Amino acid sequence: MLFVLLGFAVAIGLRAQSITTGSHWFDGRLIYEATDVSGDILLKSTISREPTSYMLAPVPDMDGWYTTTDKDDEGWDESMVCLTEDAGRTMLVFYKEGRVTALFEQTDKTLEEAILERWFPTVRGKFLCTTPEGRTYHFVIGDNTLEIDGVATTYHMVTSNGYPLDVLVVPDGVAEGAWHFIRTIDGFNTYRTRLNETGEYEELYEDVDDRPNKLTWDDPTKSRWSFLSDTFIIPISYTKETLLLIRNTILAQHGYVFKDKNLKKYFKARPWYKPARDNSSIQLNFIEQMNVARIQGEEAKPDETRRRVTEEAPGVHGPIR
Repeated sequence: MLFVLLGFAVAIGLRAQSITTGSHWFDGRLIYEATDVSGDILLKSTISREPTSYMLAPVPDMDGWYTTTDKDDEGWDESMVCLTEDAGRTMLVFYKEGRVTALFEQTDKTLEEAILERWFPTVRGKFLCTTPEGRTYHFVIGDNTLEIDGVATTYHMVTSNGYPLDVLVVPDGVAEGAWHFIRTIDGFNTYRTRLNETGEYEELYEDVDDRPNKLTWDDPTKSRWSFLSDTFIIPISYTKETLLLIRNTILAQHGYVFKDKNLKKYFKARPWYKPARDNSSIQLNFIEQMNVARIQGEEAKPDETRRRVTEEAPGVHGPIR
């Protein structure tokens, strides 16, 4: 199958034959188990408190193609679904009206393992931390590792029922304590938090400056979104403004030359950006193609259906979810 993304002709990989009963699929939030039901495939969430399910009916004479037969609040009742293999991954690609609306990846991981595999890349990298008082620190964040101005420490990320709370606990050093990390368009805002008497994290306001520490991307050799070359995005976490930037950054990492004057100005100021001679020579890998397509599908959704955005807009303090 071919579809067009910003002038690129994109193929949805090699189609696999059929969905295997007992296989598990991760959509970025839940894991579903596949069960054969009279020739159709039921994908049902493995989490009892999230009873989401999809019924997929095979398309006659089209191996690897299905239609969804159940309606849900995302409006996928009339979607087509393609079972595809590429880059060592097996995917279910949901699309509707020419747009990719969901990606399910086959997995043998637990829910927490699958979520962390996509979460760690979103915080990994070099950042400049600016405190409300104007002090600056150089952060290098890894997978449970943290370096601040060359001094190494660790952190652990707090989860609840397998889901990240975006609360990082640092046991020692200048950043000792619990911190709520909230995404911004250029990094993170971080707020000091603590456990309350009910065992939940809450942000501190009494006797503490409630302005955030601001972490901004600080690696001139690559973009903040470079991880999206080998990691699938969870687009519902981001505002549409940021999704627009991410989508075009994926292209800019390959030297795409933009006609839009605002995008051209933005990427010209990025030290890692090297314009290509000809856009027709640019090739995205399979994961990049799917990320661009998935972002376009998310951008097309009405704002009122995007209920899980966790990014913090300038001047707006987002809650711990």
